[in-house]
Amino acid sequence: HYALKVFTVRWLIESKGYSFSSVATETDTQIAQRTDENLIPDIQVGNTVFEVETLYGVGTPVLTIKETIEKYRGHSGVSSIQLIVPPLAGFLHYSDLTQLVYEINETWDLEVSLSIPRLESKEIVSIEQLRQTIEGSIE
Repeated sequence: HYALKVFTVRWLIESKGYSFSSVATETDTQIAQRTDENLIPDIQVGNTVFEVETLYGVGTPVLTIKETIEKYRGHSGVSSIQLIVPPLAGFLHYSDLTQLVYEINETWDLEVSLSIPRLESKEIVSIEQLRQTIEGSIE
């Protein structure tokens, strides 16, 4: 979990051009400070929250993701949530996770995206790239 957070922060600063001071983590985020630490995002940049979920050792991955997103429902300081899962978890739970994100985007007032780290290029990419890679290797 921690390594994936570090990877994400590094990507935000080195690849997306955010300054170190504009990328806040955990209790240093604006949301955590505004909610007396009742709501603590993994990473926050402006009104975007990045939540890292390994999905290892959780009972029902879809429920875990839904609960993570639900914390931000109706919170005025959040306009989008980017969920970041390891590639293996993304592969194993692809259909369920993409369906959940689709349903949330359709019914809730939040913009949610699902991403994975791409280690070779040191970037965070849409989970759709995982699907395309797998389909490309099968054909």
